[in-house]
Amino acid sequence: EKEIIRIVDEKLKKDGIHFAPNIPAKKAKNLTKHAHIPSDEKIIVLWDCTVFGSADNGLAITTKGLRCHNDWSGKTSGAQFVTWPTFMSTSLEYSSYDLKISPGIYWNTAGASTSTSNFLECLKALQAGLGPFMH
Repeated sequence: EKEIIRIVDEKLKKDGIHFAPNIPAKKAKNLTKHAHIPSDEKIIVLWDCTVFGSADNGLAITTKGLRCHNDWSGKTSGAQFVTWPTFMSTSLEYSSYDLKISPGIYWNTAGASTSTSNFLECLKALQAGLGPFMH
């Protein structure tokens, strides 16, 4: 957990990004509901991708992988889940606001305050930084 927070914090210091244990309860509740995050899964990092800050859409880095919820405008809409092993072996790329986090699964960053290219850089750093811990 600490390594995940260190990598993300080092790459992105923007509005809409929250780190455990300082994730606002309402945002965690909203993203948990919309991204179908089980109660036994801890959110380590939450990225709010909404214009008004509700976190109905966004991405959570959890103890079990990456979970996101996209609205209808995303390449893949609704709740998405990517396990750590799948994420670690995915060649990350993006077009417009859709960032591929797994084959066939995209995270839509349209409402975020950070550019999709910055998110891509951060997630690539996460893959590189966590690689030694995943074996």
